[in-house]
Amino acid sequence: MWLLFAGLGVVQLVPGLLALVRGRLAWAHIRTRIQALILLAGASLAFAASMATNPYLPQPASAPAHGARVPVVRVVDGDTIVVSLDGVLTTVRYIGVDTPETVDPLRPVQCYGPEATKRNRSLVGGKSVELEPDGQDRDRYGRLLRHVWVNGRIVGLVLVEDGYADVEPYPNRYREDFTRARDAAMGQRRGLWGACQ
Repeated sequence: MWLLFAGLGVVQLVPGLLALVRGRLAWAHIRTRIQALILLAGASLAFAASMATNPYLPQPASAPAHGARVPVVRVVDGDTIVVSLDGVLTTVRYIGVDTPETVDPLRPVQCYGPEATKRNRSLVGGKSVELEPDGQDRDRYGRLLRHVWVNGRIVGLVLVEDGYADVEPYPNRYREDFTRARDAAMGQRRGLWGACQ
């Protein structure tokens, strides 16, 4: 964003400098453009600082070792939660599973999405969970990617077993377990496999 502001400032300053060299523009006009450039630079720095400290955006945080418990602050949807890592709010996306969308502004609420969110909330809402890394640390949105454990079970696997989630086609250490659970849920038409087909 600050690059955009800097680019706008240069676009404003360069024509004025050229006109000054050619003798067509008074120094007062150049000074005004320099002041505008300084104002734009200050605004871009202020914007960048506010984004860096916004607790609702994914923040870089050191993830705890597997087995360390972290509190769940909020359930976003069926496969995403916000936890507190050393006081920093961090968005966590479950590895290996995908639930129907409920919060994507570019897509309508999908069949069985609200039910998946409600089930996820019943599993982890207000509880402490364990986060287990597996491969890639963050996704393209900056969300921490983890297997989330509660009461000795992987939350994503419970969601798949009960028919609230499908399996993502990306490799992870529990993919075979997820696939077997999904196949069983499909065969018995549990959850979304019965309601949305």
